[in-house]
Amino acid sequence: MKERIKIICAVLVMALALPIAACTKTEQETTVVTAVTESSGGMGNPWKSADTLDQAAEGAGLGRFDLADGLSVGDVPVRIDRIRYTDGLVEIECSFADVSMVIRKGLVEAGINRDVSGDYNSYAAEWTQSLKGLEVDCYGFEEGKAEKLLWSVDDYSFAILVEAEGGADYGLSADEISSLINAIQ
Repeated sequence: MKERIKIICAVLVMALALPIAACTKTEQETTVVTAVTESSGGMGNPWKSADTLDQAAEGAGLGRFDLADGLSVGDVPVRIDRIRYTDGLVEIECSFADVSMVIRKGLVEAGINRDVSGDYNSYAAEWTQSLKGLEVDCYGFEEGKAEKLLWSVDDYSFAILVEAEGGADYGLSADEISSLINAIQ
């Protein structure tokens, strides 16, 4: 009988000690994981928000980036949703009707591709549209309906990307391209 009591006591002590040991181990593991996380760092987000285009252009080192007042596509006014910048690049996220649009201006360094769009899609149609001495590269899934525009002026490259919400087909017409590019400096 005494032997049974000793065994039961030993089992009870082990049963009580096991959760305590497990908690201690978990705390040690948590501490180690936290220490590794805090010391490992990582690449931070390079984009900064701006309240105005002037603030973004100055922060990016571009000097200036202007949009004409009352910017519209056709008869639909364009709403600016967000302005942000990083070193050498300003991005304006905007929308009109059910279309989202991104307008970018960036510095072009000698010998570097002028595509500042951040878009790496392949397009079925590529063409060039001439506007007041500018050569605008147009890309879309159908000629005459541009989803991506690229052009350069002096040391700056510009890009416009448009995408209809819900994946519907949308592309800028030649008149809309002309109107937008004339409104951007």
